[in-house]
Amino acid sequence: MATFRVLVFGSAGVGKTSLCNALTGEAKPVGASVNGTTFCSYTYKPMKFGNDEIVFTDTMGLNESDRGSNPSAKALEELTRLLRQSPQGFNLLIHVMKMGRIDAAHENNYELFVRQIAGARIPTVLVATHCENVEPMSKWVKENQDHISRRRLQYRTIVATSFGEGGRFADIFTQLRKESREALCNAITACAEPEPVVLYEGPSDFLVLVRRIWLWLVNNVFAVLGKAAINIGVYLVLTQLGVPHADATQLAKASS
Repeated sequence: MATFRVLVFGSAGVGKTSLCNALTGEAKPVGASVNGTTFCSYTYKPMKFGNDEIVFTDTMGLNESDRGSNPSAKALEELTRLLRQSPQGFNLLIHVMKMGRIDAAHENNYELFVRQIAGARIPTVLVATHCENVEPMSKWVKENQDHISRRRLQYRTIVATSFGEGGRFADIFTQLRKESREALCNAITACAEPEPVVLYEGPSDFLVLVRRIWLWLVNNVFAVLGKAAINIGVYLVLTQLGVPHADATQLAKASS
């Protein structure tokens, strides 16, 4: 029996939590969030698929339109918590998008999780949700593969899904959820690394990873907030995590 640890990410409102709830049978509240740009995460109980187990960690990705109080500090706090809670790493990343075209928020989430956090070392599967109006759902994949590849986003495979439920079409949704679960779980077992890819080795490597991610966020997401506010935010978060004053000060200044 193999255990696959899977990190699920994507923009707000694309169906990440609905996907995880449908696959695992748990009922994490859909749409739950906090003020500010966050990376709040939730790890589900292991689910069985054949002889294997799959453990999903659902995250809240970048939300560029959010203007909550001190979003930069909150982002680093939640992101650091996610990393601290994942010392064993992941076998696979799942990037969730709502059926449609790829936008800047999608690309930012890809850059953050696939390249900055995982260092492009963990295979990634793209999952399109809300494909119930496409017959068969796989047709969406064929029609959009070229567009996705032109954006230089590298996915091991693409899976079109629907995890809707209830209403007048409850019976249809039930069948689509079953098809989607089967297709996605097969993609996970086929594409995942046999062993989890560790994100960092020890405390010093952890700080190097946080610093790299933070500099990317500063230059690509939080630049509009101003350097002074950003530096204060990162300093406060790091000292609360027990990082020595000198190291926290140096890391904060590195974003200037």
